[in-house]
Amino acid sequence: MNNVGELDRDTFKRELELIENAAATDPNDQSAWCYEKWLLLEHRKCFLREPELTDSHIKSLMELLELENGKSKWLLLTLVELMSLVDLPKYKPTVLDYLDRLANEI
Repeated sequence: MNNVGELDRDTFKRELELIENAAATDPNDQSAWCYEKWLLLEHRKCFLREPELTDSHIKSLMELLELENGKSKWLLLTLVELMSLVDLPKYKPTVLDYLDRLANEI
């Protein structure tokens, strides 16, 4: 850790890999997504400070969503939150698409 509460790059990378592995095992198990949400809320600076890792993480989650035929609400919600935090203008069309998919599931 760098400062109190800040994750170093290697620790942040390992945490993202843990989430990806858990999500790939069972995308409908909300525990991985709850942990992702906590990580996002508690370590927002890491996501912004490490754009390469964050972009890679988003790409991995999008690939997993494709494997799930675009029908995993937890993946969709997580991706919307991540993309909105990291670079909404860049991801806006995708975020709107994912929000539409979520709305149609209600």
